Amino acid sequence: MRISIPAAVLILGTLSLLSVGRNALWHESIALWNDARLKSPAKERPYANLGILYAERGDFARAISLYQHALILNPRSVETLVNLGNAYDNIGRGDAAREIYLKAIEINPQYAKVYYNLGVLFDRKGNLRAAIEQYQKALLFDPGYAKPKMRIAELYAALPELRRQVGK
Repeated sequence: MRISIPAAVLILGTLSLLSVGRNALWHESIALWNDARLKSPAKERPYANLGILYAERGDFARAISLYQHALILNPRSVETLVNLGNAYDNIGRGDAAREIYLKAIEINPQYAKVYYNLGVLFDRKGNLRAAIEQYQKALLFDPGYAKPKMRIAELYAALPELRRQVGK
């Protein structure tokens, strides 16, 4: 079967225009993931990734809404739960963050990042003993995780008596 030259030019021109339009999306992450969300509304990933992008921009209300939608589609996504907890923490809702982190632990009790985040919540409230316990749990599941190691070292260096208390 032979295609005429005008038909080939029309097909190639159409495909070229579609490619240029699609390439424009790749330059802006939010546009790309929003397009993916519109094309795949039943998939969690576009909502979760949009939430990450909005959280990075400081738009935590929008990030929370997107994470919540992602969790409707996949309520067992530990990473999305942790990101939702982080967003709540960033807007000063530490108690809500704590509850979300505990849900993540129920799903995956070996996820080091969630223990670190719980440690940060306790640390901020001045409950340093509980913070260190959470940091140590994070290290139990990921011995190379630098953030909890550094925070434990900072706390022990600043408060030597704490080292003795935790050892009891």
